[in-house]
Amino acid sequence: QRFYPNDHFALPDGTEVVIRFPEPEVRARSYDLDDVVPGFFARFAEVLAPEHGEPQLTLARYWPTRYRREGGPDSREAALVGLIRSGLLKRFESSGRAFVQTLTRMVHAHDHFARAVEEGVIPAPDSLAQLQETDSDEAWEELLAEGEPIDPTEIDVDRLLADVRSDRDLLDELRAEAATISPETDPKLDLLVEELAAAAREAERDGISEQDRRNRRKVIVFSYFGDTVEWIAEHLESVLQSDRRLSDYRGRLAVVRGTDSYEDLTRRDAVFGFAPESSDAPPGRSDDRFDILVTTDVLAEGMNLQQAGRIINYDLPWNPMRLVQRHGRIDRIGSPHERVYLTCIFPDRQLDALLALEERIRIKLAQAAASIGLDQEVIP
Repeated sequence: QRFYPNDHFALPDGTEVVIRFPEPEVRARSYDLDDVVPGFFARFAEVLAPEHGEPQLTLARYWPTRYRREGGPDSREAALVGLIRSGLLKRFESSGRAFVQTLTRMVHAHDHFARAVEEGVIPAPDSLAQLQETDSDEAWEELLAEGEPIDPTEIDVDRLLADVRSDRDLLDELRAEAATISPETDPKLDLLVEELAAAAREAERDGISEQDRRNRRKVIVFSYFGDTVEWIAEHLESVLQSDRRLSDYRGRLAVVRGTDSYEDLTRRDAVFGFAPESSDAPPGRSDDRFDILVTTDVLAEGMNLQQAGRIINYDLPWNPMRLVQRHGRIDRIGSPHERVYLTCIFPDRQLDALLALEERIRIKLAQAAASIGLDQEVIP
């Protein structure tokens, strides 16, 4: 825009166009975390990283060297605990599904860990993960064989087990409370549906042709977590059939999670079907099939999706560069839109508290780095 204001470049089909970026319009939308489970966020903050004192959630399972009778904990374990605290916070903000699924896995892992410690072994993380996947006697025997034998003269086993069991019960309580959130009562999903209805309405009002209206209502919904993508997809599959405001979207939903996608739809097919014009879809795969693309950040880089004019950031973009990458999918040269809409969904009343909680986690990790000696910054 700055150095080549009147120059042209060729689109994949050979068409010459003027170098021009669309005008971005950033919109903030908010919801209240306490709408469904009153007081839950305050309790979660106290459990995870209180303003004063030690957190109730010790995460003892992830740094057993903290329970050495002499010497300090391993620096890698201290770093891992910081990442887990930050990860739990991010999953909580993302969706009830992501949070509950994570806590469910953690509860099971705590059960297995405690059992192994009772048998005199601190299990290797890989063996613990394999046991969770298979839950077989063979995996259990392998876990015990590969684990590190516990010397009770070096490790305070009673204190370690007490904290692991306390954490397990605390995680299960949080899981049960968060599991009361259903798609029908989730204010964040309601907000997403309203945004899609507004997009369909504005496209119908402003479009000058059927293809133009279709391009205008195309929406990319980004989430950091695959569990949240599934949460959104399952709800939209139902709502699209019943909400008349979303009738133009029926049968036109594509979902991509990780390297694969929801219901066996390949990533490439999802991209070609959503933005066949800008993605340079090959013959035989160039049908315009989708108007909503729900995806993780696997599609946040290197994709030409500027046939669409809208992005909804369903969860908080903690890393600003991730937000830039997401928006760059449609805020690109060659966009058919004069204006593109970039929506960020934030918790309203609790946003400052949420960011303060993340900052407390970072401070605690920095303190650990200073006292134990971490090689590098763990949370960017």
